[in-house]
Amino acid sequence: MHEIDIRNLDLNLLRVLHVLLEERNVSRAADRLALSQSATSHALGRIREYFDDPILARTAQGMQPTSRATAMAPAVARILSDIASLSGRDDFRPETEEGLVRITALPLITVHVLPRLFKLLSKQAPGLRVECRQWSASTLQEIERGQIDFAIGTRAQCTHDNLLVEPFLTERYSCAMRRGHPATKKRFTRAAFEAWPHLMIDSALPQTGPINATLESLGVRRAVNYSTQHLLTAHLALEQSDLIAIVADTIAQLYTRSADIITRKPPVDVGELSLFLASHPRHRSAPLHVWLRERLHDVAEQDPKWHR
Repeated sequence: MHEIDIRNLDLNLLRVLHVLLEERNVSRAADRLALSQSATSHALGRIREYFDDPILARTAQGMQPTSRATAMAPAVARILSDIASLSGRDDFRPETEEGLVRITALPLITVHVLPRLFKLLSKQAPGLRVECRQWSASTLQEIERGQIDFAIGTRAQCTHDNLLVEPFLTERYSCAMRRGHPATKKRFTRAAFEAWPHLMIDSALPQTGPINATLESLGVRRAVNYSTQHLLTAHLALEQSDLIAIVADTIAQLYTRSADIITRKPPVDVGELSLFLASHPRHRSAPLHVWLRERLHDVAEQDPKWHR
């Protein structure tokens, strides 16, 4: 087994290793590191020699980390975060920060929060790049491995013993239907809600659809004539039919701006949708992550324009 002598470890190589594992591409890593491609390739060669491992291997899907590199990634990210925290927040300047921020979020967040975050970062931290990903079964593990910086989802999604989880956003629910729907001719009662066919948003991840479980627990009967996993295009079906859908209020308001859709308050008390922000504790005091966490909360507290 190859023994590592940490006395010969160049800490600059750890930053190169970290960026290479994130980008999985020498050219993109070179751009982030402000190095030439040849210098980055040379650094990768030194990293491979030091760890006696290919680190990145060419596959049909492009360059992919080896199993050992994948296992090392969280420790490398933690070490760099700890080193950065030693300098304190006095030296942190968002306008000069560079790098990639990876956020996993529900569609609601991509509508409600991220557009305003992008606008804010373009002014206050133009050197940062943001990559938004969809939730998957591996999201929590990706946070642990340092492959995701923040994840925003339901309590069920974010629950994990090793993560920092905090309340983030609370949403109401609305019923969405086409303008002129027969259910709007009279008072919108529970009987009316149950009488008409429904479109159910059925996510690929069961824990992302708490409203369906809530309605079931309340004994609400729905004739589900159509279901879809495509939340952001469901309104197109509503506009062309007598279907009714119950969705987060921000999504319902987006429907009204994108199609001839109207909204009604649910005729039963379905409660609210609580979302949470998850990150790894190793970033708790890292200046960039502290600043980004604050900005995320700032933009989440702003109502979308169509709510005013």
